[in-house]
Amino acid sequence: MTELPVNSLNFGFQWEGLNMGRFALFIRLQGCPSSCFNCPHQTAAGSVSCEIPAEEITVDQMLQKNGQDSRATYAAFSPEQLARLIWDVQPAPFDLVITGGEPAMHDLLELTSILIHNDYNVILQTGGELPFEVNSGTEISVRPRTRLVLPGALHEATEVIFIIKDKSDLDWLDILLEHVDDDETSVFLQAGGRGATQFCAKQAAERGFRLSYEPGEFAYR
Repeated sequence: MTELPVNSLNFGFQWEGLNMGRFALFIRLQGCPSSCFNCPHQTAAGSVSCEIPAEEITVDQMLQKNGQDSRATYAAFSPEQLARLIWDVQPAPFDLVITGGEPAMHDLLELTSILIHNDYNVILQTGGELPFEVNSGTEISVRPRTRLVLPGALHEATEVIFIIKDKSDLDWLDILLEHVDDDETSVFLQAGGRGATQFCAKQAAERGFRLSYEPGEFAYR
């Protein structure tokens, strides 16, 4: 039976990509097999939502966590149990963002099928390094954080958000863009550091891309 380890459920605004400015429920799954140099969940103690293994806690304990909680903990659910909990927390229609960690390391087909059948707008955020299978109605937001991103993930993406630090990342960008469907996928550039913002803006303007912005943690309960 499929078991999904949920690190936290939190409300917040989506600050990146096509859904920027939309309020959503973020479903953060525990665990990631990668060690990304620019992991957005990095803390002084490590990437807490990425740690494997982590400590299992009760559902009530998980629901008490907020966006600033640094504990590598999770509550386990079947897809049906998680879908029922999500409905209790926030009925549809509503935006649901499945993130991590790396959510693609988990079996998400049943969960995404239930959620979309229940009239949720489901967005999967993934680094694109692992193959995944989701309901065809799922929006796929690929955020490559290593050079091991799968061409298939790029081809299936609704949007791709490339993190750019400096000119050296542009060669990598051009290689990955060969696998992006220009007619189906929106491409965003996002600065990989404070000094890269102007460079990113210039590249986006010159190459016809869109600019994405990540202001940091901004969660609501």
